Amino acid sequence: MKSGSPSLSEWISGILMFAARPGERIPFQRIHSIVSEMQSHDSLVSGIDFLIEGKACYSREVERVLQDLISKGILGLEDDSTVLVENACSVCIRLSVDLSYTDCKMLRSASSIFYERLRGMEKPAQGRALDNVA
Repeated sequence: MKSGSPSLSEWISGILMFAARPGERIPFQRIHSIVSEMQSHDSLVSGIDFLIEGKACYSREVERVLQDLISKGILGLEDDSTVLVENACSVCIRLSVDLSYTDCKMLRSASSIFYERLRGMEKPAQGRALDNVA
């Protein structure tokens, strides 16, 4: 286990990889927008700077991590706007060894939230009445 806090790059890599499915296709723009949305309630990504123009947002930090993961063969480029998850296990194993149990638990939770949003599986707000209940 490594001492000190994980780097922003490790946080972003973990969020993108822990709940990833092999072969999953992820649009670049969705990565940027979901991480941006997560900032308001997730301290792991609160330090990331985003440029927001209209409905589009972009982060140099996120882009740098994506390019690093592509260069290492962890993500593949499907086309100019989509990445393909190829080898998420290597990142997950490395982070699980390098980071504390608490940090890994936080990353797994944040990654699950990221992929729930990506896959359109957001949970309804707590206490909200269900529609069409007989």
